[in-house]
Amino acid sequence: VAHELRTPLTNILLWAQTAAEQGTADPRMVERAITVITDESKRLERVVQDMLSISEIESGRQNLSLTDVDLLILAETLREDFGPQAREKGIELSFDLPPKLPVLTADRDKIGVALHNLVGNAIKYTPAGGTVTVGVRENEEGQVIFEVQDTGIGIKESDLTRIFERFQRAEDERIAGITGTGLGLAIARDLVRLHGGDIEAESQPDEGSRFTLRLPGRRAA
Repeated sequence: VAHELRTPLTNILLWAQTAAEQGTADPRMVERAITVITDESKRLERVVQDMLSISEIESGRQNLSLTDVDLLILAETLREDFGPQAREKGIELSFDLPPKLPVLTADRDKIGVALHNLVGNAIKYTPAGGTVTVGVRENEEGQVIFEVQDTGIGIKESDLTRIFERFQRAEDERIAGITGTGLGLAIARDLVRLHGGDIEAESQPDEGSRFTLRLPGRRAA
């Protein structure tokens, strides 16, 4: 976690200094600096949000603010937040939405955090040329189902039982250079379980992964 905080802070400082020293001579460099500072600030914000979420969960201070969630807006937010990152990596990010979206009563911010963590992981561990698909549907029991499926590096069966534990990452040499706190999936599952739902993971090495998030649908007033 210390590394995850230190790295974006260092990059922000270096690019800010470079822009201040050379900005007037190279406008393109300033544009690049602004892009890096913005991206690293978002990365830092995600780490801080993860730490705050874990702190609230452990202290028992997590309360739900239930409203009817507009799933189309939620999907558009995910597209806006992760579209540029996917394009930069050469990944196709698509959304499989039914003509009529189900109604979900939930804490929009907390479900947003859970989905952000799942989609962010999918993009992070999918190589260039791959795909990430986010699907939404309603099952026969009235549950709202989100599926985040990728064609990434996959997860070994021995690691599948550990990936939802805090500060745990898969023991795979291919992810050694990929940053991460090991908190995202743990937080996502905690937030979903707080709603009375759960998350399941299916994966095969080199064939990709599918994370299925199940939530109760519309709740009675």
